[in-house]
Amino acid sequence: MLGDERPGSVLAFSVFTHMFEHDVVHYLDEIAGLMTEGSKLIFTAFCHDRDVLAQIVEGKALYSMGHVLSGTCRTERPDNPLFAISYDRHWLERQLTERGLVFEFHRGAWTGLGGKMGQDWFVARPAGPGR
Repeated sequence: MLGDERPGSVLAFSVFTHMFEHDVVHYLDEIAGLMTEGSKLIFTAFCHDRDVLAQIVEGKALYSMGHVLSGTCRTERPDNPLFAISYDRHWLERQLTERGLVFEFHRGAWTGLGGKMGQDWFVARPAGPGR
């Protein structure tokens, strides 16, 4: 792969939106293990929280994510769950924090709550000294 080198950035656009929770956890473990001070992880995901679920109920979100797969995971299509998966936002944020990452969250336009990109997106980096 990279030998002893570490990536400056890891990009994962529309990757986690097509993965089950255990796969997301595995990828985050691997990515966090590669990151060093100054590295960034930039990724998209569909994230639901109370506000997004209200938008879904009112029919204002682009996707319904109406089928519960688990306590933290919903899907658009039960016949093909990996078509689009949404994660509980607080669960996903906790996964980042538990791996020593600090992050910025940006709401996606899919929610009907504004946003510049279709999916929600995160910019994460290792928590450095003094954070």
